[in-house]
Amino acid sequence: MRGYFPSPPGVENLARSKALAKERISEGPAYLFRRHLPMSRRLIATTVCLLILVASCAAASWYSEVFRKVHLDYHLNPWIRDAAAAVTLEEARRQMRMMKEAGVEAVEFFAYDHFGHAFYPSKIVRPHPSLRNDYYGNMRQAAREEGLRAITYVNVFGGVHLFTEHPDWYVVDKTGKNYPAASWLPQDRSLICASSPYVEKVLKPLLTEIITRYAPDAIWMDGGNWLVERHCYCRNCKEKFRAFAGEDIPDHPSEKEGEEAWRKWMRWKLWRRSQIYKFLTGVTRHIHSLRPEILVTDNNVGRYITGVAVVEKGKLVRWADPKEVGMDFLSCDPVPYAGNHAVILSREGRYQSTLALPFDFHSERFQGWGEWHLRETTDFKIECSTILANGGRCFIADQPWPDGTLEAAVYQRVKETYEFIKPREAPYRNAQVVSEIGVLAAETTTTFAADLRPLAPAGSRTDAVNGAHLALVQEGFPFQIFSEANLKSALAKLKLVVVPEQVMLLEETMAAVRSFVESGGRLLVTGQSGFLNYDGSRRDTSLVERLLGVRIKGTRRAPVNYLELTPALQTKFNLPQLPMMVRGPMFAFEAEGAEPLAHTLEPRDDVWDEKGQWRHYTVRGAMPPSRTPAGPAAVLLNVGKGKILYVAGNWFTTYRREGNPTVRKMLAAFISTLLPREEQALIVEKPLRVEATLMRNEKGYLVSLVNSAIQKQSSESVHAEEVEPATNIKVRLRAPETVRAVRLLPEGTSLDFKRSGDKVDFTVQRLEIQAAVQVETR
Repeated sequence: MRGYFPSPPGVENLARSKALAKERISEGPAYLFRRHLPMSRRLIATTVCLLILVASCAAASWYSEVFRKVHLDYHLNPWIRDAAAAVTLEEARRQMRMMKEAGVEAVEFFAYDHFGHAFYPSKIVRPHPSLRNDYYGNMRQAAREEGLRAITYVNVFGGVHLFTEHPDWYVVDKTGKNYPAASWLPQDRSLICASSPYVEKVLKPLLTEIITRYAPDAIWMDGGNWLVERHCYCRNCKEKFRAFAGEDIPDHPSEKEGEEAWRKWMRWKLWRRSQIYKFLTGVTRHIHSLRPEILVTDNNVGRYITGVAVVEKGKLVRWADPKEVGMDFLSCDPVPYAGNHAVILSREGRYQSTLALPFDFHSERFQGWGEWHLRETTDFKIECSTILANGGRCFIADQPWPDGTLEAAVYQRVKETYEFIKPREAPYRNAQVVSEIGVLAAETTTTFAADLRPLAPAGSRTDAVNGAHLALVQEGFPFQIFSEANLKSALAKLKLVVVPEQVMLLEETMAAVRSFVESGGRLLVTGQSGFLNYDGSRRDTSLVERLLGVRIKGTRRAPVNYLELTPALQTKFNLPQLPMMVRGPMFAFEAEGAEPLAHTLEPRDDVWDEKGQWRHYTVRGAMPPSRTPAGPAAVLLNVGKGKILYVAGNWFTTYRREGNPTVRKMLAAFISTLLPREEQALIVEKPLRVEATLMRNEKGYLVSLVNSAIQKQSSESVHAEEVEPATNIKVRLRAPETVRAVRLLPEGTSLDFKRSGDKVDFTVQRLEIQAAVQVETR
């Protein structure tokens, strides 16, 4: 049965992931007890099992109910002289009172850091050399006294002390002499390898010690995914990879090498990623066997760029759902040292909201990890509002001073933020995101395509998904992002699937999407989606043609091409009458019986020299288009009961990189061709900067609006200090039920609305940062 851990029946099997236990309650425990216990003991055993499951369900529920959390990031070099020197029990109590005053409901603090230091008197690993107080124990006791949930931070992948005794546990290069640093650590010889005995010999005993001594509410592991990120030639890797593939670990190929060299490299990458499944299932089983009520997550599990590969007989068979590997909640630190935090949190939230687990993200008080800047409260309000609107919860990250003390100014801003959030939480409890459109972010592409630069289009790892997210948010479409792990189960709820040039797809994914279309679904697919297998080999053209709905003639030779829309489409959607350039490879194709929406214009012939080499016409390598159509560029096909709209070219990547408004409007026109406005569940007339989402809750429909800042800046990091209010936002919602009232939250103000058939129209007069509109139908 899909989802069962491959362990023998017994205590560990009963304490498998709580999410899985809840799903299997009708079959799993009853089956185990019926088969393995005598009749006289079944009633007692069944009662015990039910008590475990009830405790597990209650434990799992608290995380979704806690909206306001703080993470204390506390990595200390060995040479720090005053590690946690100030954190006596009384200081810990003072900090927890400050947290509670700021509206915080749960606190995450360190038990074991990236350097490999315990912050309590551990007998398993080395405490920090200058540690004088039981930092972790004092914080745990103080949190319990104040009624705050305690989340325990445990590093997984780094350690500077174990190397002395176990150099064979560390990642090493081919020479056997160079040991890389773990992540940002300044010390080399600090990155532990997943192939080593570290998890069994150190990590599990460490977790046992923490759990039995301190009984935390949750464990937040950091970096299990990073155990496999670096190329490694350690003895353990060599032995295990040869057993897996029957060959030695390959070197990273150069771009001039052939496909076979790249396929060998991809076998290595596949095996390396597959180690995460074993790590996660083993560690979560271990924790749950000790205390089933403890909730567990691993940083960055539940992101489509870090897929958990399930491998059988040397082949990738599927990608694991986070629940399958024992995750009870999802929590990530996805924001980089620069960029637009609100955009990133929106994109990640639109994916994690599909995974049926509580989730949140660290929103740092600083511009980047490991510094002491303090961002504006406006930033935090926008980011927390964005997370709420996409179904998540709030989690602000702080960093103590080396002695463990905290800055009061930080908690003044935390308080201001959480005072803003608290009155807005109620309608989001048990609310579920509603989407008719699903964007596919295939783990096969996002995990592997970056390693195939000669074969896969530039930017094919994430740029296309990022561009699709940005375009659809700006245009106001309600959508979520799905992965290959959970797309199939979601197709029955979707009307339209967007596949934004996902160059690598599993065959099962392609078959599921095709079946969706034949049953009446609609598909927008762009670029060379499905062109490659996960090992980098070119896929049978017939399978790609079945996905795209067209017959592929080959790949056009020019590095740039142009698309020109038909006059009918230009007129219908008020698009400019000019060709639009797209960079990267483009299929040449035929589509019999299809409705043409655009044709391709290739660059002028004189760009090619006498040897057939491309010559730059301008600084950036463009060339004006010829005037003669070279074939179709976009077509609409009827397939079974559904429709496919195929567009040649990497258009979502183009929008991500260039932000051309005409490209965005063209993509929106394609979506509206497949899903006309009269069929759309939500239409919002708004500024581009406003994000709109749709949910269902116990009172009916919840429309969330979040306003981002537009201000002139010169830095890489996007800051929100000033927000320009948005006015007169018009909303049309399809609500077939009787509508009793429309209220603007959190104020509860009644809004005027008009009913026309199954449509409800209302206007939000003014939006500062966040507003939610409750459409009451129950």
